[in-house]
Amino acid sequence: MRIFGKAKENFFTKKEEKKIVSAIQLAELKTSGEIRVHLDEEQVEGIKERAVYIFDSLGMTKTKERNGILIYLNPNNKNFLVMGDQGIHAKVGQEFWEKISREMKAHFKNKAYTQGVIESVEAIGIELKKHYPYDAKTDTNELDDEVSYTV
Repeated sequence: MRIFGKAKENFFTKKEEKKIVSAIQLAELKTSGEIRVHLDEEQVEGIKERAVYIFDSLGMTKTKERNGILIYLNPNNKNFLVMGDQGIHAKVGQEFWEKISREMKAHFKNKAYTQGVIESVEAIGIELKKHYPYDAKTDTNELDDEVSYTV
């Protein structure tokens, strides 16, 4: 989806980034699923191909249940993509990713970037909980919760 109007430098403030990380951590308390947010400042041709590359580079295909979800943001290209690994995608289907993307786009049009990401993380967490509930005996945090960057 194409959107963004905010300058790429310092796209999220430290305070905004902490809010996003907190939302990820809260969402992951209820599920064995993993959520990542990545901000890519590279100029890219194919958004989907680049998001898949970042997904793989972040090790998101290595989760035990293949239930990692990436929110990929590329403000330089005024674009973003939400995608999940094969395990979660098989359970929720393309419609779910499109719904999350529509909701994010609505926030982004109003320049509410942080709120759009946080609400998407929360909605993703709810869906992950349905299919991959948290189990204290077996769950480990398989992926870093911090916002990652390509600059």
